[in-house]
Amino acid sequence: MDSCPNAVSGKADLRTELVTGAEARELLRSSTHRMQVRTLHRRCAWSTALQSLEFVEAWYDCYKDVVVPFLVFASSDTGDLIGWLPLAAAEYSDRKELVVAGGHQCEYQAWLAANGRSDSFIVDALRKIKRETNYRKLSFVYMLDDVPRGWARRHIPGIRCIEYEHRRPVMDIATYSQQALKKKSNKSRLNRLRRLGEVRVQRVESRDRFLEIFPFITATYDLRQAAANGVRPFRNDCRKAGFYRRLAESDDLIRTYLLMVGEKVAAGIIGVPVRNSLSVGVYAYSPFLAEYSPGKFLLLLLAKELESSELDVIDLTPGGEWKQRFASRSESVWELGIYFSQVRYLRDRLIALLLDTARSMLKVMGLSPAQLRIHLKAVFGIRSNRRGGQSKGVHESEDGQVLYVVDAQDLSGRRVQVHPSRDDIEELLQYNRDARDQYDFYSMCLARIQKGYSFLTHVEAGKLLGCCWLSHSEHDKHYSELARRTGLGQKVVFLSGIYMSSSADSMSSVDRILGGFLSEALATGADQLCVDLSASEKVFAEILLALGFRPVRRSPSI
Repeated sequence: MDSCPNAVSGKADLRTELVTGAEARELLRSSTHRMQVRTLHRRCAWSTALQSLEFVEAWYDCYKDVVVPFLVFASSDTGDLIGWLPLAAAEYSDRKELVVAGGHQCEYQAWLAANGRSDSFIVDALRKIKRETNYRKLSFVYMLDDVPRGWARRHIPGIRCIEYEHRRPVMDIATYSQQALKKKSNKSRLNRLRRLGEVRVQRVESRDRFLEIFPFITATYDLRQAAANGVRPFRNDCRKAGFYRRLAESDDLIRTYLLMVGEKVAAGIIGVPVRNSLSVGVYAYSPFLAEYSPGKFLLLLLAKELESSELDVIDLTPGGEWKQRFASRSESVWELGIYFSQVRYLRDRLIALLLDTARSMLKVMGLSPAQLRIHLKAVFGIRSNRRGGQSKGVHESEDGQVLYVVDAQDLSGRRVQVHPSRDDIEELLQYNRDARDQYDFYSMCLARIQKGYSFLTHVEAGKLLGCCWLSHSEHDKHYSELARRTGLGQKVVFLSGIYMSSSADSMSSVDRILGGFLSEALATGADQLCVDLSASEKVFAEILLALGFRPVRRSPSI
C-alpha cells in the first residue's frame, strides 16, 4: 500500500493504509495488530470504551450482514501503530454510507492516535479515504470536548468540515441525589413506592442475570420510544439486542443497574463507562408503576449508590427535553461533518441554515418540536385509518359511545377458542403499521397503562391481531360513576378501545378473538361485563348483540 505525505507536521514517517472487507477482518484476527490496538487505546488521551477493540469487534460481528469493516491505520517507520480509525461501509439504511464503527450505537466517536500525532494521522486518513473511495461524507456524532479538532478548522485541499456544538446534560454524583432526595415531593412519592416492597438499586453482576432482565428493559424502552417518537429501537433493528448481549460479556463495555421493588424490576439503565462518567444508553421503567416515578428514583438512588465509586457524573447524553430536569449542568460535545464532495457540503450547509431558522422561529413562538407536532396533529386532524368499521383503538368516534351490557352468568359455558395474554408489553409491540400510526397507537397505549388500565392482546405469526383495555368499576372513578348512573351493579368490568388488525379479515376471526377477550374479562370475577363502543363499530355491535348483550346508553368518549 502507498504512503501518504504528512500535511500537518511535514514529517514523512507515517505509512497510512486502508483495508476493507475480508482483508480488514483478517487484520483484526492478527495477534500483533490486536496487541498494538490495545496498547494505542491505553495510551490515547481521549480514548473511551467505545473505541476499544472489543466494542468495535462486537459491532462488526453483530452487524456483519449489513456492514463491511473499513480500517484506516498508520504505522511508523519502526512498525509501531500510530493511528487507528475503524469505520464501516454500512447498508442498514436506504443508502450505502460510511460510518464510524458502532454507528448510532456509539454515543461518542473518535479515532485513536499516539501523543502528538493526532492531526497528522487523521488528515492523512481522510485524504486516503477521498483518494481511494467514492464516499461523499463521514460524520463523527458525538465527539467529547478533548478530542483534537483544530485541524478541521484549517484548509485541507478537497475536504471541507462543518462543526456543530451540542450540550450533554450531566448529573454530579456527589451532590445531586442528596439535594433531590430531600425534596418533600420526592420523599413522599418514594415512601409510597416503598409500601409496595423494599426499594433498592441492584447492579447486574452476571451475564445470566442480564439475559433474565433484558426482555423487560427492551420492551419497556421500545414502548416509551414508540409513544414519544413512533419508533421501536430494538424491534426495528433486529441486531441491536444481540449486540447488547455481546457487550454484556464484558463489564468494561456496559454496566446495568436496576431499581428493584421487592423482587420485581421497576426500572433499568444500561450504561457505558466513559472515563469518569456512566453514559446512559438505554433507560427504561415499568409503565405500570408510572405514578411512583420509578425511572426518576433509579437515577436518584443510583447517583447515591455511585458516590463511593470511581465515577463522578451520570451522563444523560445529548437530546431529550426531559433530561434537563435531572441535570446538574451541561457540557459541550461536538458533531463533526467531513465532506469529500463539494456538492454534498453545500447541500448540508443549506439544510443546516434552514433548520437553524426553523428552530429560532419555534423558540420565538415558545414551542418545542414535540409541541409543534402535537399542534399540527390537532390542526390537520391526523388520524389513524379505519377499515371495515373496526376500531383501531386510537381515536374515539365523534358520533358518541354505546354501552353493551351482559350478565356474567349469561356468557358462562361458551366455548373459548382464543386465550389472550394479559398486560404483555412484548405482544403489544407486535403492532404492525406505519410510523404515523405507531406513534398514535403507542401514545394511546402508554397513556392508558399509566392511568391504570389493564390490557389483553392476541398475537399470531408475530402480528398483533387484536387488543382491548379493561377497567373495573371498583377501581376506576369514571366507570364507577358511569355504572352508578346507568343502574349497573357494583362489580362491573368495562372493556373499551378494541383494536382488530386488518389481518383478522373475516367475521369468524373477529368473533373468535373478541370471544377470547370477553372470556378473559369475565375471569376477573365481575357480575357484569360492559363493552364501551363507538356507535360506528357495527361489526363488534353485531357480534355482541348475537351473544345477548343489550345496548344501554350513549356516553361521552373516555
